[in-house]
Amino acid sequence: FRRVLFRSRDSAVAVALATRAMQRQDFAYAESILAGVQTGRQRWAILPALRAKAILGGEFHKNITVDPNSTYEQRESRLQETEALLTEAIAFAIEEKHPDAAAEAYLDRSFARTLLLLTDGSSSDVEEAFKLAPENPAVMSALAESRRAKGDLDGAILLVRKALQGFRR
Repeated sequence: FRRVLFRSRDSAVAVALATRAMQRQDFAYAESILAGVQTGRQRWAILPALRAKAILGGEFHKNITVDPNSTYEQRESRLQETEALLTEAIAFAIEEKHPDAAAEAYLDRSFARTLLLLTDGSSSDVEEAFKLAPENPAVMSALAESRRAKGDLDGAILLVRKALQGFRR
């Protein structure tokens, strides 16, 4: 598959192109598309959230492959950028009155904060996601893991059971 160097300044087109690029694990291209948006919806939660996912995907790809040019300081800086983008995505999602999008962004920011070793912030993000989407199985699962990590095994088990109930038929 050959990458077509097409950059759209329109937000909706950029989201579609970046999503496709990320499916191909072309994270750098996805990020560059999203960074170049200048028209369309500017304050749209999906833009910073998708860009953060592209950064995380790229950083994980660097972890899987040997990249002698990648340093911890560079990765930390990229994770901090991801955290800032997700903070923006949360604000936009709340402004858009889209609690599921805000909850997903909280979970993603929680993950970025875990990688940055900001465990208190990570835990509070999971709690905020639960306030917004208490029936979301991904949120329940993340909260269960957070509770398990804090030693609340009974609470974690109850949440996992509740999350799995949605998958039973």
